[in-house]
Amino acid sequence: MLGLPVTPSPFSCTLKKNIKLMKKIIYVIAALLMVPVFSGCEKEDDVNIGYLIGKWMQYQRMDEDGEKENVGPETGEEYYVEFREDGTGIITNNGVSGNFTWEISDRTLSVYGQYDYIGDMEMTIDRLTSDELVLMTSESYEGHVYRYYAYFRRVE
Repeated sequence: MLGLPVTPSPFSCTLKKNIKLMKKIIYVIAALLMVPVFSGCEKEDDVNIGYLIGKWMQYQRMDEDGEKENVGPETGEEYYVEFREDGTGIITNNGVSGNFTWEISDRTLSVYGQYDYIGDMEMTIDRLTSDELVLMTSESYEGHVYRYYAYFRRVE
């Protein structure tokens, strides 16, 4: 039109970065919330909360397309979550930590954030053993439900 070069808006770049960060945060929270899943001798809907207590490190995530991505110290993305017996916890995302409270009803893990980047969230505990926690979160967009999985292993 006026011969001016077309450059991308700085807002669109910031928005893309924020969306990417939010997805990572959702993966981490989902992983944290999926800690108490099934134990071998319990009914399918029961969760052994004792297995959830402790510190967990996310090692993998899976998106709605079933594509798995490794995360952890070797990838430069470190996500840890610690569940305490008193219903409180700490999430650490690449060295930035925040507190939360949590509760479980059936296989639903509810997390209530007390830090800027941790909002309230509900996740489904897909699998919980003494060594592994798998959390699933979902969101609806334009009539489609997207599911995200976060895989954790116990570190403490």
